[in-house]
Amino acid sequence: PGDVLVGTAEVFRRCLVGGQIVPSHLAVVVLDEAHYAVGKHPYAEVMASVWAGQGKSRVLGLTASFLHGKLDAPEAKRDSLEALLRARMVVPQVDQQQEHSFYTVPWERCQLETEEIAEYLRYTDQLLEQAGMVANSW
Repeated sequence: PGDVLVGTAEVFRRCLVGGQIVPSHLAVVVLDEAHYAVGKHPYAEVMASVWAGQGKSRVLGLTASFLHGKLDAPEAKRDSLEALLRARMVVPQVDQQQEHSFYTVPWERCQLETEEIAEYLRYTDQLLEQAGMVANSW
């Protein structure tokens, strides 16, 4: 298995500019809050470096809303983001008839025991393994 690097967009941008990270060595790039990947934002510059380096990276951009800034021209903004990330946007279909409820969890219930943490880590490993199988089938 390869290494996993975690950092802010600016840290990655600096590492790419400084040569500490080689774009062609990146197998998967995950962007949280991907809607920021516009203009001169470090996400946009990171992706420009990845593609300029002949990277064949898979890209997973996560966002609750692809719109950033003004709400004008949403189709153009979507198209621009898809082009920059070389990705296709997928939006889950939500049943509008279904009621959604949210609740809070008291802080004392958030204290996890060691075995609970281990179970969460095992579950996370399973999800990552499944994600890897999906990514390999692209």
